[in-house]
Amino acid sequence: MSIIKCQDCGKKYSDRLDHCPFCRPGGISHRDQVSKFTLYVLLAIAIISFGIFYVNNYLAGKKANERAEIVRIEAKKVQQQKKAQLRKEKRSAEKLAKKAQMTPAQIRKKRIEKVFSPWDGSHRNLERLVIKTMNDPDSYKHAETTYWDKGAYLIVKTVFRGKNAFGGTVKNWVKVKTDLDGNIVAVIDQGY
Repeated sequence: MSIIKCQDCGKKYSDRLDHCPFCRPGGISHRDQVSKFTLYVLLAIAIISFGIFYVNNYLAGKKANERAEIVRIEAKKVQQQKKAQLRKEKRSAEKLAKKAQMTPAQIRKKRIEKVFSPWDGSHRNLERLVIKTMNDPDSYKHAETTYWDKGAYLIVKTVFRGKNAFGGTVKNWVKVKTDLDGNIVAVIDQGY
């Protein structure tokens, strides 16, 4: 039995062994093991670096897209506000032009129409007065409103339905004198 020196690592070992136990366990040299480990480490570093680079670029791109979308939305809002302002100014100008062309009779008619609801034709202030004096205000149902123009004032008659003190639904009416702006001057008459 003799001792020989390893050509790779320079350490001594028995000649009965097929390979150096210090640098060739299983037939792979120590240098090969180190170089494979280094290769794996470098590969892992490269993959991690690529991942970080990709994620940063993705997030930066996403933020840039979000900022661009916000700018686009804000620009659209400003554009819509400008259009709305232009429409409003156009309507105001049209109203002024229309009003300048109206006769005094048309202006009076418009003034009178403003005190009546365009929905059901009820006189708004008279409706509030009736509801305020009812036994069951929630039961109020407008039926019909008529008016007579007496020059300086209006006579307004409203027919309505509502529940009486016994819970039965009855039909009532009330006639009032109002000024041209819809303010009630006096209650003239009422009935069933």
